[in-house]
Amino acid sequence: ARPGAAPPAPWVVMRIANRGEIPGGRVREEIFERFRRGPGIGENVRGHGLGLNIARELARAHGGELALADTGSGWITFELKLPASGPAAGTSPG
Repeated sequence: ARPGAAPPAPWVVMRIANRGEIPGGRVREEIFERFRRGPGIGENVRGHGLGLNIARELARAHGGELALADTGSGWITFELKLPASGPAAGTSPG
């Protein structure tokens, strides 16, 4: 840590996983954009492509982050990090 920097916040971390195709390349970030849906999602799957965007913005509004985690096990896993005691100025979950 740099001198005078606030100590890192203790984080609460939750991982949510499901079997699925793990997106690669730039798609990993594009799935968090509004009105984006993952590749291979057919018209028979309901939704508007807002869920991940809203979830990430809510996490960030509380000083946290939502990201696609690397598992390499055939599961698609999202990791939600939130400060254990609320948003702390100058801290980052990354």
